[in-house]
Amino acid sequence: MSKKAITKTIIKNFPKRKPITIAKGSSIYDEQAPINGIYLLLDGSFKIVKHRKNQESFVLWYAEPGDIVGLYSHFNNQGHYFEVSAATDSSFLHITKEEFNNLLD
Repeated sequence: MSKKAITKTIIKNFPKRKPITIAKGSSIYDEQAPINGIYLLLDGSFKIVKHRKNQESFVLWYAEPGDIVGLYSHFNNQGHYFEVSAATDSSFLHITKEEFNNLLD
């Protein structure tokens, strides 16, 4: 299934869900934070960062509209492996873990 198809499926299944708008630099979630769902980026850009034990950090990638973040942690059922913040003013849909699991059934 393509990224575009996944985006359409999520939007179709949550027609009344209002997008969340955040400012550049705002945190989506921190590394090791408990998993509470996935995030579908609608507009803007997210910065995905990994921190090393020696306090170094590096940007792994920038999510763009249509990307879903939080999937890795969702399927591994552990705390978030990365830190995610808004690289630009952004809007997204938050789909809870339970809601996403219901979509998969």
